[in-house]
Amino acid sequence: MKAMLLILSIVALVLLVSTAAFASMYYSVQSVDGQRITQLNAEVSSLKSSNSELSAKLSAINSSLQGIYAQSALATSMAHWNYIAIENTSLIDSSYSPSATLHWVGGPLTGTYVGMGEINKVWAKFTDLYETVYWYTIVPPTVSQVNSSYRDMSKKAPTFGEEMN
Repeated sequence: MKAMLLILSIVALVLLVSTAAFASMYYSVQSVDGQRITQLNAEVSSLKSSNSELSAKLSAINSSLQGIYAQSALATSMAHWNYIAIENTSLIDSSYSPSATLHWVGGPLTGTYVGMGEINKVWAKFTDLYETVYWYTIVPPTVSQVNSSYRDMSKKAPTFGEEMN
């Protein structure tokens, strides 16, 4: 019986020492993991802050670009209309991409013209049909963005002699 008690005492002591060793390792690992988690949380907060700052800067840049895009579309349109006014078909043609489509609405030239060959012919016909075009405006047209690559100038600008609404 004493031998059994001794064996049980030794087994209990081994279990107690093992439990203490595992507990020590567990708390040691948990402490290291806790420090690492705290460090990672600080990095995440820093990255969120940087992301917010960069998003604000990107938003400001995009706002600036929208104004520049509108000015560019307006300048390109004004140049195109000036080319029409001086009846220079070479300059008019330079305003179109090779795969452009021209939708002419109203008058004897009404139709859809696809490609530079047809577009060139319709502008040549236009310059032959009409005398010099005088185009004056008091206020430039308003440019509105339709999507990321297309802008519309559908608001008619008042021309010389017309009243502004």
